[in-house]
Amino acid sequence: MIPKRSTSMPTFGGANSTLGISRRAALRRAGGGGLVLAGAAMLGNAPSTIAARQTADTARADHLALADGIIAALNGDDPNALNAWVAPDAIGHVPLAKPGEGKDLTWVKDRLRIAGKAFPKRNIAINGIIVDGDQISAHGTFEGTHEGPLQELSATGGKVIVAWIAFVTVTDGKVSEYWYQIDALSALEQFSLFAIDGEPDGDTSDY
Repeated sequence: MIPKRSTSMPTFGGANSTLGISRRAALRRAGGGGLVLAGAAMLGNAPSTIAARQTADTARADHLALADGIIAALNGDDPNALNAWVAPDAIGHVPLAKPGEGKDLTWVKDRLRIAGKAFPKRNIAINGIIVDGDQISAHGTFEGTHEGPLQELSATGGKVIVAWIAFVTVTDGKVSEYWYQIDALSALEQFSLFAIDGEPDGDTSDY
């Protein structure tokens, strides 16, 4: 007796597949979309796609290293350490800076020297970071004890914790443009220079 030949299509994933449906049935169920998915899977493994993915991963790692390098420089006592991470002609957007005041690398170094005298034992930390192409977005905290003069404000000896947020554009491995903002209102409150009327005691708002 000659065995009857099976006319069914092989199932996806072999004998142990949990799908248990034929390729024809899968294509019918997906309205032909299975071909698109299969093509996308093949393209995803193409050498050019793999190379592009590796390049993107390398760029992301470099940008994260740049962010860590800047934070280390801001926490250190050598403003010139920023030379490795910030372009000399970087364009800065800092609302608290005086109008018309340049905000390039030299300006950043000057502000870092002032901060170093006012807060010699400071800790600037990144709490969250996003890298997208040549853009970096980050937020974190500035923490320190006010031990030296800060503009017209004499040392208070008080501890200050201030939130900050920054957006950075990277060109040729260095910061070429940046936007930076701190929670100035919170800083003034902690310096006892400003108070919000009617603020409830023990307010735990994050804003």
